[in-house]
Amino acid sequence: MTEQEAWQILRSGDYDGLPTRDYEAYYAKQIHQPRATILPTEYLPLYPLDSGAVLGERAVAKLRARGLTDADFLFYRIGYCLSGRYRHRIIVPVSRDREIVYFVARLFWGWGKRYLNPTRDEISAEPSTLLFNWDHARESTTLKLGEGVFDAIGLGEDATGMLGKQLHDGQLRLLETGKFTSAEIWLDSRAKDPMADQDSDKIAFQLQVFNVPITICRLQSGDPGDLRVKRIPVTRYTGSSWAAHYQRRYAQKEESHDSQVDQTRSTSAT
Repeated sequence: MTEQEAWQILRSGDYDGLPTRDYEAYYAKQIHQPRATILPTEYLPLYPLDSGAVLGERAVAKLRARGLTDADFLFYRIGYCLSGRYRHRIIVPVSRDREIVYFVARLFWGWGKRYLNPTRDEISAEPSTLLFNWDHARESTTLKLGEGVFDAIGLGEDATGMLGKQLHDGQLRLLETGKFTSAEIWLDSRAKDPMADQDSDKIAFQLQVFNVPITICRLQSGDPGDLRVKRIPVTRYTGSSWAAHYQRRYAQKEESHDSQVDQTRSTSAT
């Protein structure tokens, strides 16, 4: 069939075809609507964006520069605030059992702290007991663990974020409900955070309780949130390779510390 013949069929009105998928309706069925009792009262969704929302367009432009799409705005329920305590901040909800219990507020315009944490009376759960996007990521066979919300988003819809650089006991208990059979750790590059290698090693040892293959993914530059817009070389440490790397690094420190202690004791004895 030629392109001209196809257009004739479409114009005739006789072709039913597949129904057009409504983006908003599709995601509304899968994810609960944000709870106004948790999100700031000034929260506005980034999709659909009200016409004439100039600052909303700035927020969208900032997120688009990191590779986010309208589908991401809907899937993660990303919004923003024009006024109030979270004025000029992007709002990313964090859910547990499909109910929003926390949120991240990221500055996109003006001056101030890059991230502003919600107060205790605004939320119903501590971040140390939560994992971003865990409702969806718990079903994945490979656990992709990053730091913040944008790191997890950069790694894909089946990734999760620790909301920080450490894996807490409450988060480990959440991981027990996952179906993963392998794990990947994605932290910032050493160029961005000099402690990133040490942090990823510690997290790898914490994940050993799950008895699954663990891979440490070390970026040459930037962070996992950049992966949508940049091709960044990644070094993977799997199986015993990262464990040996960990032991070489920290065994030397412990040996050095023990030597100092022995020397101090011998000095004191004399």
